[in-house]
Amino acid sequence: MLQRCERFKIDLTPARDWLLEFNVDEEKDVISYREMRLLKEGDEILSDYKILSFKFTKNTFDALMNRELHWNNAQIGYHLKAKRIPNEYCAELYKSLNFLHL
Repeated sequence: MLQRCERFKIDLTPARDWLLEFNVDEEKDVISYREMRLLKEGDEILSDYKILSFKFTKNTFDALMNRELHWNNAQIGYHLKAKRIPNEYCAELYKSLNFLHL
């Protein structure tokens, strides 16, 4: 995703304070826009991060990753639950989701 954003010249600078958190069934993965990488278990997460958290089933996540379901459609159709902490909108963060697939 991050490489695709770079290739298409999507400026992710406004999203540097955000973490993208995926809760798929009982598993959790976190992407840091500041460090531009997937965080590993045990990595320190600073308290000054803002968090966009998604919760969905494995089937929904698989459909998103395989382009069977688009992120915008998943959000509109309530196929996932989203939560922002704090409740601030970052357009670049949501734009980058369009590049998150296999």
